[in-house]
Amino acid sequence: SSSDNSNNTKQKSQEILAKNTEEIKNLIGLLNEIVTLTKALQLEQRKLFLKDLSRIGLFEAIDLGLKSSDVKVRIWSGEMLFACVSLDPSNARSFLLSQSQNSLFSEVISRIVSDTDVGIKGRLTEILRLLLDPALAENNNDTLQFVNMFYDYFLDRLVSVFLPNALEELQTNELLLKTAKNHVVELLTFFVQNHGYRIKYFVMRNDIVGKVCELTKEKDKYLALSAIRLVRACVGLKDEFYFRYMIKHNSFRPIVQLLTKNVNYDNLLCSAILELFDFIKKENLKTLISHFVDKFGREPQSTW
Repeated sequence: SSSDNSNNTKQKSQEILAKNTEEIKNLIGLLNEIVTLTKALQLEQRKLFLKDLSRIGLFEAIDLGLKSSDVKVRIWSGEMLFACVSLDPSNARSFLLSQSQNSLFSEVISRIVSDTDVGIKGRLTEILRLLLDPALAENNNDTLQFVNMFYDYFLDRLVSVFLPNALEELQTNELLLKTAKNHVVELLTFFVQNHGYRIKYFVMRNDIVGKVCELTKEKDKYLALSAIRLVRACVGLKDEFYFRYMIKHNSFRPIVQLLTKNVNYDNLLCSAILELFDFIKKENLKTLISHFVDKFGREPQSTW
């Protein structure tokens, strides 16, 4: 039967992969060429072909490839996973949910946080965003299960980049850690805009905005901009729960300090901060307006 054939093929491919790293590299290279060639197919044909490949062990091969110490093998694996997820996120979610110990999904999260290649971090960030995008949900139950699995078991690991001892914990260097932080903040911003109560309680329970706003002290402007974008996403929801949390934790202080530091320069940072303040004013967000007047309008700068 076709399911027996599929299981035999999967078993054979796993036997090959168990042998040695050179054979893993050859197999992943070949699979990557096949997946690349499918770009010539029409969209629906390509989707079906990749679904068939996934039935005979494509995702298992990608999992092994992402665990490889060879950066080229990891890049190929990331590209194949991106092709599968962007064409058929529902099929990818089903596999990731059912795989023993969620091995592949776990590897995706680990690689965003601590891979040594900046390109791989970026590619896997895109993949995670697609997997967790409610707009790409065909089967709502599967998607809900997947989002629940992510929040219950994996989001903590993603935000481990903000731990005080992250450099040692993640065995990485400063540049790679900054890149990881930037990707994680981008994802958190996306979650705030799309995931409602799940991300709201996570943000409040773990003071995520406070941790992210530490990035405004970094010399690298792109990190400060990422932090401002997260704050803007929280404010954009016009949710009093977020407002009270941000006031309680004095989350706007680093933003206001950043503005006063850069006020004489016409730069992206000032534009982003002024747009945030303009939104608060235009939408007449009274809770925030009175906080700004009381905290930053009346009190001397030394007490902010």
